[in-house]
Amino acid sequence: MQHGATAAEVEQAILLGMNTVGLIVRPAVAATSDLQQWRNAIDTTITRITSGGALQSSAAVQAPAFNYPAPVTRTLSVPAGAFIPGSSFFDYENNGSRFRGMTAGQNAAFTAPINLPQDATITAVHLHVQDNAATSDATLILYRQSLTVPVGFTNMAQMSSSGAATGIRIFSDTTINVPVVDNNQYQYHLYLSFFTPTTPSSLDVWGVRVEYTVNGVE
Repeated sequence: MQHGATAAEVEQAILLGMNTVGLIVRPAVAATSDLQQWRNAIDTTITRITSGGALQSSAAVQAPAFNYPAPVTRTLSVPAGAFIPGSSFFDYENNGSRFRGMTAGQNAAFTAPINLPQDATITAVHLHVQDNAATSDATLILYRQSLTVPVGFTNMAQMSSSGAATGIRIFSDTTINVPVVDNNQYQYHLYLSFFTPTTPSSLDVWGVRVEYTVNGVE
C-alpha cells in the first residue's frame, strides 16, 4: 500500500518457518516519525511506538501483571522547612533551608511527616547536619504511628551526629525496622532533637533523605 492510500480491511498472518525475528521495524537515519501507530475509527492515533522505541498511549494500559527485573530506587528529600516544633518552650530559627536552636541549654525537638508510596520498602535514612558543637549531638528517629491504636508507635530507624567537625556531614541508618510502607494502617514521621549548644549556629540541621524501593515506576 502506498503512503496516504486508504486502508482496506485485511486478514493476514505471519507464519515463521524458522526460529527468527518475525518483524523488524527500523527507522531511516535521523528519522523522527513513529515506528508504529494504532488509530481509532476516526483516524486519531491512540497508541504509538516512537522513533526512539518508546511506547506511548492515551488509553488505559491493561495487563494481568507487570514484572520488573529489579526494584526501582527512589529518594524522598525532606527539607528543613518541613520540620515544625515538636514541643513547647524552646527558642528556634528555621529559614526553610536549615534550622537551629537559639538559646543554649534548651532541649529542641522537631517533627516532619513523610509520605511514601504504598508497599514501598524503606532502605536508608540520611541526616544532613552541620555539627561543630563539641557538647551537643542531633538525634533523628524515623517512626510510624498506628491509625487504629492510640499508643501504637514503632521506631524504624535512628541515627545521631557525633563529634565536632566543619561542614555538612551525613549520618545514616540502613537497618530499617518494619521497612514496608503500610499507609492503610500507619502514618510516618521524622523526629529530631538536640540540646542547643553554647554557640547556637554551631549545630544546624539541613534536611533528611529517605531512600526506598518500589516494584515499578510510581
